[in-house]
Amino acid sequence: MNIHTLRSVLIDKPFGHTSQHHQTVPSTMPLARALAEGPGDPSVVSGTLVLADEQTAGRGRLDRRWVTPPGRALLVSIVVAGRHLPDRPAQLPLIAGLAVLDALRTIVTPDRCAVYENSPSEPTAPTHLAGVKNVDLRLKWPNDLVAFWPDDPKKPPAKIAGLLAESSLGHQGIRYAVLGIGVNVNQRADELPPPRPGGLLPASLYTLFGHEFDREELLIALCDSLTHLLARADRPNAAEIHARWQAKLVNIGRMVIVNSGERGDGRWRGRVVGTDLDGRLLVEDVAGQVVMVEAGDVSVEWYPVVK
Repeated sequence: MNIHTLRSVLIDKPFGHTSQHHQTVPSTMPLARALAEGPGDPSVVSGTLVLADEQTAGRGRLDRRWVTPPGRALLVSIVVAGRHLPDRPAQLPLIAGLAVLDALRTIVTPDRCAVYENSPSEPTAPTHLAGVKNVDLRLKWPNDLVAFWPDDPKKPPAKIAGLLAESSLGHQGIRYAVLGIGVNVNQRADELPPPRPGGLLPASLYTLFGHEFDREELLIALCDSLTHLLARADRPNAAEIHARWQAKLVNIGRMVIVNSGERGDGRWRGRVVGTDLDGRLLVEDVAGQVVMVEAGDVSVEWYPVVK
């Protein structure tokens, strides 16, 4: 990571004006929280980035680990406070997802479309990506960014990024939040972890598109996206954020297994019919009752889509 280039480009930006760079850390999240918990108003450090080339104990939602080889992924935690907090702070995970998606679409241009054929001449293509012709980048509830295959709806998505939002509450509401973002950028197939049981297959931009991407370019695009979503006078309102986010979800219309206690029975099956303004999943059970799901784990049945 060329931190000097980043600082020269981002120095006057609402997001990225200040950055800490570490070669190796257990996780960037506690370092960003420590900055926000320092003396004074957390809004002073809003927009600060904490970057690492390697995390040895990174984590995602439900305390799942996120471990990557050095220098291959974009690993960043971002402080959000003061005027950068959205009108509905519960939408921060939605905003983080949109920001990463917008940033990826900035650097994944048409000339970098999927290139793999089902041929042994492409040794970098993992088995589960063989034959890929078209890739759509989408969001999966609640906190994943995935590669989706419009030409093959039966193929499950592959995970390329994970998102995490943690907030600190004060007497008058949220004092600050930290967005944790991990994007698989340049990992080769043999550098990706095996999927957890029932989880998505992993992928990186390299395994999807066959060449390396500039992590600095991706981070600059991410900071620009966050500026548009959180720091501009004409930033989108809560309804616009929700509409944009829901339109990118791969969950809508699919059958899911919900592992949570919303109905008191721990594990049940239903169809995703939408989300509410704060991003909670709306699932219709077999009896036709719509249940709001805001916690726990959800397993998606990828095929068929139920209208």
